[in-house]
Amino acid sequence: MKKILGIAFLTISSIAFAAGTTINPAVPAANSNLASAPIRANFAAAANDVNALIMQNGSATAPLSPLLGQLWLNTTTTPYVLNEWDGGAWVAQGQLNASTHTWTIPTSAGGTGLNTAGTNGYVLTSNGSTWFAAPPSTGSVSTVSVSSANGFTGSVANPTSTPAISIATSVSGILKGAAGSLATANSGIDYAPGTSGLSTGILKTTTGTGALSTAVVADFPTLNQNTTGNAATVTTNANLSGDVTSVGNVTTLPVVNTAGSYGTVTTNAKGQVTSGLVVTPVSNGGSGVANISGVIRGNGTAAFSAAAAGTDFAPATTGTSILYGNSAGGFSNATVGNGLSFSAGTLSSNTQMASTTSVMSVASTTVLANIPGLSITVSAGGTYEFEAHLYVTSAIAGGVKVASSGTATATSFISSTMLYANGMTIVPTTGTSQVSVFGNPTGVTAVADTILIYGTIIVNAGGTFTIQFAQNASLVTASTVLANSSLRVIRVL
Repeated sequence: MKKILGIAFLTISSIAFAAGTTINPAVPAANSNLASAPIRANFAAAANDVNALIMQNGSATAPLSPLLGQLWLNTTTTPYVLNEWDGGAWVAQGQLNASTHTWTIPTSAGGTGLNTAGTNGYVLTSNGSTWFAAPPSTGSVSTVSVSSANGFTGSVANPTSTPAISIATSVSGILKGAAGSLATANSGIDYAPGTSGLSTGILKTTTGTGALSTAVVADFPTLNQNTTGNAATVTTNANLSGDVTSVGNVTTLPVVNTAGSYGTVTTNAKGQVTSGLVVTPVSNGGSGVANISGVIRGNGTAAFSAAAAGTDFAPATTGTSILYGNSAGGFSNATVGNGLSFSAGTLSSNTQMASTTSVMSVASTTVLANIPGLSITVSAGGTYEFEAHLYVTSAIAGGVKVASSGTATATSFISSTMLYANGMTIVPTTGTSQVSVFGNPTGVTAVADTILIYGTIIVNAGGTFTIQFAQNASLVTASTVLANSSLRVIRVL
């Protein structure tokens, strides 16, 4: 029995000790003679721990070495504040008022901060930081009436039960809006008055009042032509150079001027020309001829003549090519030479250039990477010649290697790569694959300073054509591609 109690005691004391208990689990020592003093001391410490749990560690000071979730009733304030340890700080969970015997949960812990039942019918309300009980917003209408103002009047039937509102206006006549109210409109200013009291005729307005009245003869200006006669007989004082008479329906009028007769025209009863030909001489501003086909050419004082294509004007052209003047006085389609293309009115070069603007540095890697700036777009089905000039530096052990890549794919590919050191070719190589890789050969002790890549690619799927660079052997000393290295691509087909 003593042994069982001892085990239980040591188990409880170990738990309490971890939470700042004064129980000493090291006494009595294992397999030692039992003594009453240390056992009594540990029982007293256990009693204190139990009391602390019952009292929620009520004290003016926080427990030492608290555990996650441990409670502490802080008795230094009124009301007391119950806190819980969150692993890093004490968090207030509620307030216990020993005087009013009330428990309050603060808003910081998700409560309302209230500890009374409140008033019957009141509403729990928040102002953003505090909860409080407030009377509900209610009201009632005892009677309804209409105020006469702004041109409105009205009446209410059953004003205290089921109101029926009738709206009228105190304004007489035609109404107009006047800044939120109704007013009487002014005749001649806001509207035109009626004309039923006026005599039949043309109306005129009166300046200032806008009043309408019937116009009289004196209101019209004097016309500047003779208006005597009618639609059947017209007289005129025009100075004509010959007799102009009309007896009945004349259908044929002779064409006569000082240069002689140039033909006749036939008119209908209304004087409209229905057939015939009039030729006006050049001296009178005419063409001097009856019929001309094609483009007309002026001849100074002589009659007009047909213009000659290639002599007087350039003939029309067809197609969408560039034109040049030919020896026949016209235009012919120009031939677009190699390296150029012409489409939709734009003459373009088939040569594309790209170059580096900064140094590309690689170290401790043999993985090929795109050289920034050395990428050109190529089109599907095109045949391109390419030429890359790379200025490089490297250590002998690291060396360099290059390849072509990009998103474009090739139907056919061939290239030649040459590495130079001090002006001498140290390794010429040829590749037949777009992903061919060329690097320093084994045993070469010279350091490459220039790499030239020449080749031709027939593009299957269009995309980018890119030059890649890496170390030939992984070395901490960097290998670099210098600025102003270049890539030129020319479409030849």
